Amino acid sequence: MRVQQRFIEPFEKGEWKAIAEKDLLNIPKDVEIIEFVDSLAQQVEIEKMVERLENLKQTSGFNPNKTKEKNKIDMEIENLLLKQKPVGSKIRFTVKNLDSNTMYEFRTMFFNGAGGSVFSLPSHRAKTNEASLPNICEKPVLLDVQKTYALFEIKIPFEGGSTVHSIHFEILNIDDNVASRKEVFQRGKNDLKTMQCCVKNLRLQCSYIFRCKAESYVGIGGFSEWTEEIKLSVVDTKK
Repeated sequence: MRVQQRFIEPFEKGEWKAIAEKDLLNIPKDVEIIEFVDSLAQQVEIEKMVERLENLKQTSGFNPNKTKEKNKIDMEIENLLLKQKPVGSKIRFTVKNLDSNTMYEFRTMFFNGAGGSVFSLPSHRAKTNEASLPNICEKPVLLDVQKTYALFEIKIPFEGGSTVHSIHFEILNIDDNVASRKEVFQRGKNDLKTMQCCVKNLRLQCSYIFRCKAESYVGIGGFSEWTEEIKLSVVDTKK
């Protein structure tokens, strides 16, 4: 299937464009099938049931002069036709990377071995929410600690509709009782739900605690809880 989107503003409509880098979405690989409908099998089943009811009218025990019996069978046939599912399965897919606080329309077309359909009519208009600050980060997870650095894994919090592009670290030396220092780590293109941050220039034999917060294009979220005390020593504590 091909899905296109366009933005809607007062007195202006954007150009239709693909929703993803790849122009075509494969079914069922790229979409979720909510309800599968085999239209051919359904049609065969309906025809058999209608034929059975029609044959009932021809049996010797059926009195065609009794309007009540005739209407009852006709009503059963009508209900069968009304209850049949639409031709085609029901599917669900997610459209990502939309702008916040923006109105959109979508349209679809489908392909089989014979080619493509025409585009559907535009969908109902849908407006994305206004972007908010990232959620509070979870506590940093220590991966490794050596003589002068500590390596952490950070889980990217809920982004609030705007991409988190960096993680702010606060580092506190609790032995020297000095003011904390801060470092900022940029999120790479390959960092999806987690990213690694290596805090360097730590002092040997000192104890530290760490916390972090996420920054998006809207602003900076709240700090996580402090980590447990981490002591820098000559012993490799990676376990």
